[in-house]
Parts: sequence; structure tokens; C-alpha cells
Amino acid sequence: MKQLIWSKKVILLVLILSGITFGVTLLSTYVDYLTAIGQMKITLVDDAEHEKVLIETLYKNKFSKDTILSILKATNLPERSIGKTGEFDIAELDGDSIDFIVRRNLKGIINIPLKYNEDSDTATPMRMAIKGNSGTYKGTDYKGAKVIAGYSYFAPYKWGIVSKISVAEVSKPFYYSLLYSFIPAIIFVFFGALLFIKITNPMINTIIESEENLSITLNSIGDGVIATDKNGLITNLNPVAEKLCGFSSDEAKGKNIGDVFNIINAETRERSHCMFKKVIESGRVIGLENHTILISKDGREYQIADSAAPIRDKNGKIDGVVIVFSNITEKYEREAALRESEGRWRTIFDLMEEGMALNEFVLDESGEIIDYKIIDINPAFEKITGLKYEQVAGKNAREIYGLTNETIKFLVKQHLNANGSFKTEIFNEKVKKWAMVSASLPIENKFATIFFDITARKLSEKALEESEKKFRLLYENAPLSYQSLDINANLIDINPAWLKSLGYNKEEVIGHHFSEFMTKESANLISDRFANFLEVGEISDYEFEMVRKDGSHLFVNYEGKIGKDETGNFQQTHCIWTDITERKKAEEALKKYTEELEQANRDLKIFNRAAVDRELKMIDLKKEINDLLEHEKYKIG
Repeated sequence: MKQLIWSKKVILLVLILSGITFGVTLLSTYVDYLTAIGQMKITLVDDAEHEKVLIETLYKNKFSKDTILSILKATNLPERSIGKTGEFDIAELDGDSIDFIVRRNLKGIINIPLKYNEDSDTATPMRMAIKGNSGTYKGTDYKGAKVIAGYSYFAPYKWGIVSKISVAEVSKPFYYSLLYSFIPAIIFVFFGALLFIKITNPMINTIIESEENLSITLNSIGDGVIATDKNGLITNLNPVAEKLCGFSSDEAKGKNIGDVFNIINAETRERSHCMFKKVIESGRVIGLENHTILISKDGREYQIADSAAPIRDKNGKIDGVVIVFSNITEKYEREAALRESEGRWRTIFDLMEEGMALNEFVLDESGEIIDYKIIDINPAFEKITGLKYEQVAGKNAREIYGLTNETIKFLVKQHLNANGSFKTEIFNEKVKKWAMVSASLPIENKFATIFFDITARKLSEKALEESEKKFRLLYENAPLSYQSLDINANLIDINPAWLKSLGYNKEEVIGHHFSEFMTKESANLISDRFANFLEVGEISDYEFEMVRKDGSHLFVNYEGKIGKDETGNFQQTHCIWTDITERKKAEEALKKYTEELEQANRDLKIFNRAAVDRELKMIDLKKEINDLLEHEKYKIG
């Protein structure tokens, strides 16, 4: 009867272990699957972004849109991410439709035309890309198939870029992995259980006979006590062990110690080796491993400590093992919380990009602070300052940083008077670097300093300051007049040459509309010309007639460009103008002279024509006179 009960329990154990094996295999395979899905998403996004970079490179190198499309269609797909079922698509909006202009798979270009309405529920990843998004997507594509996709967006052409692969192709290897892993594990568990039954069954009777010898001792101990025979089968549990293990003594009797005393490593969550074998082999008292958790039958977990010792008969022969353990869960949780806090602090301390040093004030005999000592530093401190731990640990700041007594006193005074953390900028002559130093308020004469390497920023500030000086000098002394307008054509900046040319001071000009300083005829041109300026982004040879403060006029010629911010939005205009009044006057004088010359030429032609007519008339008159004289001479003769 006892043997039958034992067999049933072993069968139950086999079923439990089989279920655990399947669960662990399934969980492991699922974790690997999720990892593969996550990696595939990253790879697909990388491929989409890589395609975008290729397009951007071709675009920046002035390739035409058609040439870029031809290159994209000729590009081979990356088999590592696309696989057999994958596809790489590029599409653009055509009215209200998404027009797929490039479709490729491992076999090459897909020439079947494809269009979808922009508001439809199909082609989801491409719809998301067309809207200017980048990211990953898992769901159905335009074919209705489950896919994983990475998508991106190329703004200049408003192209959506999608790289995708079938979920089924990614999942298939994991189904086979689960099957091939689980079947051998079940066979191993089954035959292991059969072997276990064959070996341990004859020992059960011996354990039952020795049970009474230990019961009084077990029940009188305040810690949990489990007694086994020499084969590791439980003979007794005391009340404390019953509570912690979740088994009554009757339930546990005859069970293997590992079935009741279920212990794991708290850090790895792996099953711990029972001490029974070590005790039997060594004949000595064996302590439990550190960080041991006992899992009760109902799933509760207890942190335990203590040891196992051999039970000897009157001849000194080992007859079994007694395990004595105590519940130290609360103590362990306190210690674990402390270790976790210290570990979290150490991790942050070691991995933070800012340099950090832990310090302690150095006091003189009167208790006055005269210096501070460096206790510990993190790797970032070494990188920023160039100082190694061996060089600074235990040494005073005055020696390490080269600080004077006055500097130390000043820093300490500022530090102690600060309401919060104290910050200052320091230049370290030894390593030729600037650092922003932030110091925490002291606790028991100890405090932390955080170093931010601001050398690059300081050098940039210095370079910017020099650049601004040069620009300001050019701006103030430039012979050409400069002005800047806002989006509404109001003046927001002018240089001295501008003011000098028109006779105003700056307060009379800033904030006023540009047209207020023009003649009425020129002011009427502003609206159209400024709109064109905003659209095109630059102007050249725009002529206006300006009005000086004294009412006199001058003609100017404008050149300018639109200034934009980092995102490409309008910021302000930048224009210079040249006084062309004298040129205009010269042009008017030349025009007048030309007109006068043309009139004189016309008058000369008229005069010449009149002179010729008069000469002809004189010739005719002379002829008539000669004819008359000849006639009279003939009459007289």
C-alpha cells in the first residue's frame, strides 16, 4: 500500500516536472522570440533609415528624382532582414491616394501597380510613413498578412519608406525550437523518474523505522527541522518546518528531501543543490549557501539560513541527515535593500558621464575647515581631469587641484553658505581644462562634487566672442547700409551707415514699417516685392526712392536674403543697400542731353534742307537773269 502511494506521488512529480520543463522551454523560447522580434524591428528600421540616407546622399549630390528612383530599383535588398517573404516599398501621395513607386523583394522589382486610398485601413505602415513618421509596426499590411515593418520618411520628396517581413517567417524557427527542446526533456524526465523510483524504493521502509527516534527532538526545536534517512527520504518535520515548507509531517514522510525542501538561489533563481549528499559524503556539518530561498508548497518564499548535519547510529555510522534552518526573511530583506541601494548608487556612480568625487573636510585643531580630502572618484572623473584614482585617493584638494589657501577658504565659505548645491567654474592649470563644479551640502563633514567638462563650451564661447567682436566691428563700420525686417516688414535692426544716410536715430526707426521711409510711389511697391522676397528667399537690384528725415530724396539699390532658424522657418531678413542717387542724376542728365542732341540734329536737318532750297532758287534766278541779258543783247545787236 505504501509502495503504491509512493508510486502515485512519483508519477505526480513526473507530471509536475514535465509541466515545469514545458513551461521553462516555452518561456525561454518566447523570450528568444520576443528578442528576435525586437532585433528584427531594429534591423528593419535601420534598413529603412539606411535607404533614407542613400536617398538623401543622392538628393544632396543633385541627382534627379528619376535617377534616384532608377538607382533604388537597382539596389539589392539585405537578405538578413528581408528574408524570403519580405518586401521593401517606397510610396508617395498622389492626390488622396498612396502610390507605390518602388516595390522590391529578394527576386527583384515588383512591377505590379499598387495604389491605396489615403484614408483606408490598408497599408498601415506606409500610411504612417507618408505622414512624416518613423518607427516600427507589427500588424497587417496591404495584403492582409501579419508583418513586422520599419518605416521612415524622406521630406523633400514626401516619400514614405517601408521595410517589412512576414511574422510567420520570423516565428517559424521558434516553433521548431520549442518542439525539439521539449520532447528530449520529457523523455529525460520520464526515464529519470523511473530510475529514481528503482533506486529509492527499497530505502523507504528504513526511513519509516527511524522516524520515531527523531520526532521528540524535532518537535522541541524552535527552528525548522527536517530529518531524512540516509537515502534522502524525509522521515519527519517539526511544526516550524511544516509551516515554512507548507507540508504536514504526514504529507512529507517518504518524500525526497528536494520535493519538500525546495530551495533556490535568490540571485540566479536556479535550484540549489541539497546539502544532503554533501553531508552523507563528508560526514560533516554543512552550512547552506548564501542567498538561499525556501519555496513553500503554496508558493510563498522565505529567506533561510543555518545548516545540515549527519545523524549517526550507536556505531557512528551515518543513518540520515537533519537539516536545521531558520526564517531570516525580514533580516535578509533589510540587508538586500541596503545592498540594492548601495549597488544602485555604485552603478550610477560608475556609469554617470559627469565626473564625481566624494570628499571629506579637513579640520585643524580648533575645528576650522582648512581643506578637504578626496575619498573616492568615478571613472568619468578620471576621464575629465586626467587624474587616476591612485593619484588622488586620500589626498587633499589643495595638493591635487593646485588651489591656494584663499581659494580653499572662498570655496568652503560659499559652500557652507549655499542654500542648495554650490556651483562654480574652475580652470585646472594642471590638465588645462575648464570644469563646472557642483558641490552638495555636507553631511557629517562629507560631501560630493560633480565635475562637468565645459572646456569645449568655454572654447566655443571664446571663439564666439571673438567672432561677435569681428562681426560687430564690421557691422558698425561697414560703408554699406544694413537693415533687417521681421515677417511683417517692420524694421528690427539697422547699422550706423543706414542712420547716417537717412539722418535718423535708432529710436525713430526700430519697430516702424519699412515703407514709412519711402516715397509714396516706392511704398506702393513694398507689398508685392516683399511677398516675392519671402517666397524666393533672396532679392537683387530692387530699387526704391527713400525719404531722408530732412525731406530730401535718395535712390537706393537693395540686395538681400532671408535668414532662417535651425528648423528652416523664417527668422528675419538681411539686406544691404547702396545709394545710387548720383547715378540716377547722371542717368537723368544723360537722358536730357541725349534728347537735346536729338532735337539739335533735327533742327540742323531742317536748316540744311532750307539752305539747299535757297541755293537752288538762287541758281534758277541767276539763270533767268542770264537769259534776260542774252535776250536784251540780241535785241540791241
